[in-house]
Amino acid sequence: MLAEQLHVIPGLTSADHAAGVDSESINMGYLHEVLALLQIGSITVADAVVKVYSGASAGTKTTAEVFRYRKSGAAAKSASADVWAAWTTAVAATGIVLSNANDDNFLYEIEIESDEMTAGQPWLTIEIAAGATVLQGAIVFVGRGRFQANAVPTAI
Repeated sequence: MLAEQLHVIPGLTSADHAAGVDSESINMGYLHEVLALLQIGSITVADAVVKVYSGASAGTKTTAEVFRYRKSGAAAKSASADVWAAWTTAVAATGIVLSNANDDNFLYEIEIESDEMTAGQPWLTIEIAAGATVLQGAIVFVGRGRFQANAVPTAI
C-alpha cells in the first residue's frame, strides 16, 4: 500500500495565518526526506515569507536551511494546476516570498532532505512570517520514512 510507503504528517491546519505561524516541528531523524505541500488560499494586501528552519529540539528555529521548491502551474481547480514549474533552490535567508498578485490558490512543493540539514539539528519547522492582511493556507508533510510499516514511529 502507498500509505505504508509514505509517512504523512499534518503540518499546519487550514486557517488565516496573516499574523505569522510556525508549522508542526518534525524530527527528520525518522525520515530520509520530506515533501511539504503548502496550499495557499487567499493572500491580500502584502507579502509573506516562507522559510525552513532546523533546530536541536521541537519548535527550535536555530538555522535557516536551503531548500528546493516548485509551484503549481495554475490555481487550484484550474486546468494545469497539476503541471509544475521547474525546481528552484531557495536561499536560506530569503526563503519564498508569497505575493497576493501571484499566489492566491496555488500549491507549493517544498523538498528537504535530512542529510542536507545542519548536523545536530534534526527538527524541521516551516515558518510563514507575518506580512499579509489575510493569508489562508495549510501544510501537509509527506515523507519517505526510515521505517515502513502499517504503524510507523511518530516524527512529531
